[in-house]
Amino acid sequence: MKSVDLKMTSVEVNTTTRPLRVQWTREMATDLQGMYGMDHVSEIEITLMKEWNDIARTSARRLKVRKIYES
Repeated sequence: MKSVDLKMTSVEVNTTTRPLRVQWTREMATDLQGMYGMDHVSEIEITLMKEWNDIARTSARRLKVRKIYES
């Protein structure tokens, strides 16, 4: 039976993250719609509404806490 000698070596790989900055184009929107069936305007609206609801809930909680401490 034949044998094979293997020599394994390792290399350290370091990575960093950085924000991705792009200029929005109509072509990018078309690509998102075509590849993922994603409407960028509605996705942004949904995200903003979620954020707005979180802010509104937080404000309502603050008002309740103030009323408790003012009593």
